[in-house]
Amino acid sequence: MLTLFLAPGADPAGHGQLTPEQPEGTTAASWVHDPPQPVPSAEPNAFAYPQANPRLQDWSERDDVLVFDADPVTAPTDSDFPEFVLHPGTDENPWLAVHTEPTVQTVVLGGITGARLTLAALG
Repeated sequence: MLTLFLAPGADPAGHGQLTPEQPEGTTAASWVHDPPQPVPSAEPNAFAYPQANPRLQDWSERDDVLVFDADPVTAPTDSDFPEFVLHPGTDENPWLAVHTEPTVQTVVLGGITGARLTLAALG
C-alpha cells in the first residue's frame, strides 16, 4: 500500500502537494460545490474511465477543483477511479433530487486527522 498525505503547497498556481510524510500543522482547503455547474466528466462512459486515462489539466483551472501534485509513482498501481452521482447539496436523495443548492466543501490538510490517499501498489 502507498499512502500519500494531502498538504498545502507553495506553488504559484496554488496547488497542494501529495507527500509520503504526514504534515505536522493542520489547515484546510475549501471549494464551492454548485450542482447546476458540475465539473464535467472527461470520459462519458464511467466504466471506461480507467482505460481511457483522460487528461485532466483543463480542470485544474476551475475554482471548484483542488489540485494536489506529487512526484511520479514508480510502482504499478491499480485504481477504479470512481465517479459518483452528483450530490444536490440538499437532504434529497441524490438519485431523485429536484432542487439543488451550492455548498461549501472543506478538506483537512495535515495533522492526525488530515486527508490522505491510499493506493494499492501492485508488484
